[in-house]
Amino acid sequence: MNEETINGGLRPDKRDKRDIKIGAIYELPRLEDLPEDGMGIPKFIHIKDQKSDDTCVARSSDAVSEDQEEVELCDYFTFAIIKMIEGDPEGWGAELRSAAKAHQKYGALEKTDCPLCKTNSHNIERDRFWDNWPDKEVLLQLALKHKKASYFLVEGSYNKFDVIRATLWMCRLQKRSAFTGANWKSIWTYAKEGVIPKFDLEKGQFGHAFKIFDWKKIDGEIYLMAQLSNGTLIGNQGVFYFPRSVVNKEFFNAFTFLDMPAEEAKQRGWDWKIKTRERIKWYFNEICK
Repeated sequence: MNEETINGGLRPDKRDKRDIKIGAIYELPRLEDLPEDGMGIPKFIHIKDQKSDDTCVARSSDAVSEDQEEVELCDYFTFAIIKMIEGDPEGWGAELRSAAKAHQKYGALEKTDCPLCKTNSHNIERDRFWDNWPDKEVLLQLALKHKKASYFLVEGSYNKFDVIRATLWMCRLQKRSAFTGANWKSIWTYAKEGVIPKFDLEKGQFGHAFKIFDWKKIDGEIYLMAQLSNGTLIGNQGVFYFPRSVVNKEFFNAFTFLDMPAEEAKQRGWDWKIKTRERIKWYFNEICK
């Protein structure tokens, strides 16, 4: 397996105080109530293959949405919307928060509704520019049926590894998962059966986003299960297993989608300082422009 088969596209997010932490809204389950060997709830596991492009953020967020929608989504549409939001279609990769915003504001397009998917004629250098898409208003209307009410930062009173598990367990009946990422290391690519080693000295080579959808006990240790977007010839048919030490040290922010209306989430999740600042910003943008 050549190392070139792994490609990323994840840029690190800057901290944003407006992010709503899921642990600030909900009381997360007790860790002792979580099953040790995972949830065992089926997800929509369709291993994508980004090949040499930089669309992993779009693909990982689409994979999370697909768990709920149970249809395949057009990753190129999502990537174009993300790049439009960021205002830098020519730049490499994207941020996780931009993907969350794309799904909340615009939704996602089913492959069966995408004219370019139907003719297998996507071109990443062209399609990363939203202005190049045909029938944009029609596609935006079609994407609304998969629009998310709100997105949450997967943070709470536990460490990163456990807050992800607790969130997945809390949202298991709604088949929710989370998307995150890390600076990918070449040693991970060749991990036997996809089991990431607990310790190594290698530095990450590039940011790579992926979906976390469950956990599994391996040799007495619990690992988070990650669905990548690099085909089925690596890992365990495209799935990797991350240990606690690596998750807590290496993972970026994680996001998930919930059905709570965005305004309600802001009212419950923002403190008075953020609310005041946002009201002032709205006033100057809408009244004083």
